[in-house]
Amino acid sequence: MLNFVCANDINSREIIDKLAEMMNGKQSLYLTATQSIKKLRKESAILSSFLHENVYSITEFIQAANKEVYTTEDVLSVADSRYILSKVIGYKFANDQDKYRLYYEMRYDIFELFRTLIFHEKSVSEKGIAEIGHDFSCFEEELFDLYKTYEKVLAEVLKMLRGADVDEYLYEVLGDNFLKDKKSSNIDLFVNKQKEIIEEMICDYDLVIFDGFLFFDDMQKYIIKKACENDIPVCFVAKVLDKGVVKQYRLDSTGKVSLIFYSCPSDSRGRQTHCLFKKIYEEELGEIVYKSLQLYVCMAAKNKKELLDIKPRPLREFDEDITRYTHIIENIEVLRTNVFDDFGSGKISGIEYKAIVEGYKEKQERYKLLLEDLKVKREKYLTDRLERQSWVKKLLKFEKDTQLTREMVDELIERINLSGHNKIEICYKFKNLFEDVLLNGGVCVG
Repeated sequence: MLNFVCANDINSREIIDKLAEMMNGKQSLYLTATQSIKKLRKESAILSSFLHENVYSITEFIQAANKEVYTTEDVLSVADSRYILSKVIGYKFANDQDKYRLYYEMRYDIFELFRTLIFHEKSVSEKGIAEIGHDFSCFEEELFDLYKTYEKVLAEVLKMLRGADVDEYLYEVLGDNFLKDKKSSNIDLFVNKQKEIIEEMICDYDLVIFDGFLFFDDMQKYIIKKACENDIPVCFVAKVLDKGVVKQYRLDSTGKVSLIFYSCPSDSRGRQTHCLFKKIYEEELGEIVYKSLQLYVCMAAKNKKELLDIKPRPLREFDEDITRYTHIIENIEVLRTNVFDDFGSGKISGIEYKAIVEGYKEKQERYKLLLEDLKVKREKYLTDRLERQSWVKKLLKFEKDTQLTREMVDELIERINLSGHNKIEICYKFKNLFEDVLLNGGVCVG
């Protein structure tokens, strides 16, 4: 089971006591999202006796594992793996210089993509390449084919460095003398050695605690996965709005987190509080968030032309009013000049002149204030519109997505608040920028 301990204050006594209770008598690995949380926990009088030297920021823990990898000679380094990719690109596109330049310029980005696939032990078969061709562009199909070749070359390189016979075409790709000084019977890829050492490090502990994490990258997920596979409990610590909430994640038979259970502690008389029976399935929560986001995605698609219009009607109206008020002010100035001429020629008296000029001056000041107010409103409207257009473009990126994705959450959602009254509040990063569009029926139905 994965435990989730949280409260409205990450340093509350409830959390500290719960952590101390969990760590008591156990060899605990304590991983924090930031150095500040690490410092906070180490300085806790209650926790310090349990933590000893086993508290790391996640960066420190990964670096410690990497240091172990670097000290061994039985590893094909990241630089070597990247070099092999550049040689594979040269081999694959030897007869097409344009494609070679394209892929060579992208080699670092392609390498990071391939590293991720290798980390997750993904392979592409001939059959897979054929099936990919039906659903992907020529470039994507070519990229998968390049990965298949790269994966095969890496495997052959490892065989060669371990002293085994290899496929003849390896020498066509890399040459005869590649990395002969690195021969070792136990040699492996850097990422595989890294995962191996991390699993060994985790198995030294009885409990793994993650403190302050919002999302988990591939390596952090691997730590959680390996802890679970080795029957080591994992605890997550986080700050939420509901005070004293304790959450538990349960695993189904496939190892996937299938249920999140929210429960509040009893009150001073032992009575159960209102949020004890609050339950929500992870998939249900994802579906709710996805449907909510789809309203805005649909709204952006339906009103795209209007929302992305360079000079919409309200902006034109602002400009027309600004021009009109400017002309009025200029005309009043002309009238004031004419009145002075009439006074000079004796057509009006001094008293009449003074009264008329005061009237024009008051009117002119009134229109100047209106003009200034219009300019401020126009600037605000333009700023809001440019911000809204930026969010429209972000929303349209997810028009074809059929389920909630990590990118969607990162780009669009500020936070999700869960209360004990069956209420889910989704706070968007774009706040209420589209409220007027939604109120005017600018949404998709069905």
